[in-house]
Amino acid sequence: MKINFVIPNPGQVSGVTTWSTEMANCLSQTHEVNCFLHHDGEKELPLLSNEVQTYKIPTPQPYRIYESQLPKYYAPIYKNAIGGIIIPNSLDGTYGAVLSILKNEPDAIRIIGMAHSDAPDYYEWLSWFEPVIHKFIAVSDEIKTNLEALLPANRAQDILVKSCPVKLLPTRIEKEPLSDLKITYSGRIEEKQKQVMQLPKLATHLKKRGVHCHWTICGDGSKLPALRDAFKRENIAADFTGKLTHDEMLKQWQGTDVCVLVSSYEGSSVALLEAMGHACAPVVYDVSGMKKIIPSDQAGRLCPLNNLEAMAAAIQELSEDPTLLSRIKRNAQAHIEQEYSYESYLPWFIKLSEDIMNEEPRLWPRSHIFKRKWLARKLAARFIGKGTFLGRYLSR
Repeated sequence: MKINFVIPNPGQVSGVTTWSTEMANCLSQTHEVNCFLHHDGEKELPLLSNEVQTYKIPTPQPYRIYESQLPKYYAPIYKNAIGGIIIPNSLDGTYGAVLSILKNEPDAIRIIGMAHSDAPDYYEWLSWFEPVIHKFIAVSDEIKTNLEALLPANRAQDILVKSCPVKLLPTRIEKEPLSDLKITYSGRIEEKQKQVMQLPKLATHLKKRGVHCHWTICGDGSKLPALRDAFKRENIAADFTGKLTHDEMLKQWQGTDVCVLVSSYEGSSVALLEAMGHACAPVVYDVSGMKKIIPSDQAGRLCPLNNLEAMAAAIQELSEDPTLLSRIKRNAQAHIEQEYSYESYLPWFIKLSEDIMNEEPRLWPRSHIFKRKWLARKLAARFIGKGTFLGRYLSR
């Protein structure tokens, strides 16, 4: 059985890249694995083992490919995926390219639709290409609920909930008490979704509360210069590491006390899972998927969205109570070791893939036009009443 992963922007620090890379490396020990890397020719590519066959696809528009471009840029290369499973992740052009193959060879490829986060684009792609997707994997219960409302009722049984696994160190980490609390943010340095400009504001709240801490910001993005300037204006020390390799990031978590996220939405943050797996206390906003990752206040702190005062108070509590901080670190690590290891995830994924390969092919309905289009506004009505982010997005 052939397993194919698509990495939309391999040079970008993201959970999608980390998950795809680790899965490809692990599965290549027992299966034929391909990785399709869509890139602009300048950024570094992920570290893949020699057993993984890679296909580099430089495209003028890696996220928004048009139907007329599919034969030239996508479809010929994706013929290498024939005979196996493909996971497009967050690339709608891949769905379109595979669909163009399936129109002539309906039994050629099986599709797993991943919903890595609560981003509206995922709902668009998964809804539109639903007819040819065999199984959907949502990384949180909230995402599953949203998909159930958007997809035909008979597809509910095909929506599975499974958070991404994380790479864990083989031994438990015991951290020595430090005079200053070590706080780390890891992720894209962007305002959309990640809301990184809240970080210096949070640091200011902590400074006013008299919390002695040191900040480390890991990652890259368009807001990096503005974020540096904001910390400097507030006269708050912070180390900016830039983009780190996966192994470098794991070492960073070893020296961290508290991991913070200020995202407006998530799903199953791989950075957060890795931090907790390396005995970091998580302090994050209570958005999609977080309650499953942090099941109680004994494993971390969930704060109301955009409430920096509540987040600062939670961090202050941890800084003033070393016993509580140590307990949360241990509980966070134990929870990740039990629920999010590759040892349990890989057999589940392999069995799922084998079952899908034995299913009948899914055909594209003749009533559907081939060209991808935006979700109908009428779908928004099912979410607007709930006041969800998705509803607000679709109702624009």
